[in-house]
Amino acid sequence: MHKEGGFTRRLYSLYITLAQEGHSLYYLSSEKLPVEHENIKPLIWPSLKTRKKGGIFWVFFIIYCLINSGRVIKHHRIDKIITFSPFYTFLCAFPIMLRRVTAITFIRADNMLHSKNILRNIFFYFADRFGIKISQKIVVNSLKLKRIYQDRYRIQEQMICLLPNNIPKTFNIKPSERTMIRHSLELRSGDFLISTSGVFNPGKNFGYLIEVLKMLNDKGIKLVIIGDELVPNGERNRLEKLRRQLRLEENVTFSGWKNDPCTLIASSDLFIFPSRFEGSPNSLLEALGCGVPCLGSNIDEIAEILFYDELLFPLNDIDHLVNKINKLRSDFEYYQRLNKLTRQCSKRYLFDWDREVKMIIAGESNRIRFPCVSQ
Repeated sequence: MHKEGGFTRRLYSLYITLAQEGHSLYYLSSEKLPVEHENIKPLIWPSLKTRKKGGIFWVFFIIYCLINSGRVIKHHRIDKIITFSPFYTFLCAFPIMLRRVTAITFIRADNMLHSKNILRNIFFYFADRFGIKISQKIVVNSLKLKRIYQDRYRIQEQMICLLPNNIPKTFNIKPSERTMIRHSLELRSGDFLISTSGVFNPGKNFGYLIEVLKMLNDKGIKLVIIGDELVPNGERNRLEKLRRQLRLEENVTFSGWKNDPCTLIASSDLFIFPSRFEGSPNSLLEALGCGVPCLGSNIDEIAEILFYDELLFPLNDIDHLVNKINKLRSDFEYYQRLNKLTRQCSKRYLFDWDREVKMIIAGESNRIRFPCVSQ
């Protein structure tokens, strides 16, 4: 099913890349996805489309996939299965094992961090384990994720490939457009705008930034949070409640989903990404191409991208980030230095992700082929 966010945009990019290469690509779904090409063939299961997306839906979805994936693959003569999770590879287990269909599994994030539900995590541990076991190639997007999955599932080195996300594009905004956007946010001359973006969930830690804004105690510093919930989880209500409790209604703006968040990010003065855990964060990589300084929490997945200590902050010391923001606002040379360091980080991720993924799927590449992440 369609969801907003970087995960889905990357998946659709893969679809288009393969279709443009002349491959016939069939995707199995409960609904038609917003990605179009003459070589992309949706296979929709109407009986699932009418069901609400909840626990019962997933039970039916799992059973339906396990039973029908083999029939679909035989009928359309599929010779390669590509999934964005070991769980979905597991759902195609019968044709992979019985018909010897090649399976390539992309792992985008650590599935065990998505929930604290013990029964859910036990199920996904074994489903992921089985999906990995029947895959011919595993493609991860960060060194941290590579280490986690190799340790957890004993994946052999020759089976695993590291392909980070890239910067989709560099973005230059016209001064007149920047002025117009800042005016639409009711910013005054001299106001300092912080931006952040991503899916609303506790792991993204946007509440941390709202608390930072309160500690800054400066009416001239504003925060715009770009994004929303993928599915109703109460996170937006929690963030809005926190904003009210801290009396920051005039300082914190929720923009909702934006098809192109770069316009808003490039109109800000600083991008901050306070996530507790990640895979290879698309939101941060988008921001790296927008020409503003970027800061991120000092976790392994973000430190791989923002590899200068000055661009990182510890989550257990909120004063550290408060002081850094104050210095960025008051010290122009420091601001320029951090902007320069951000541009240096971005150079690693300016590569053709579509080209690399084509080579991996074609079997022409077994490991990373460009110097964007150091070992």
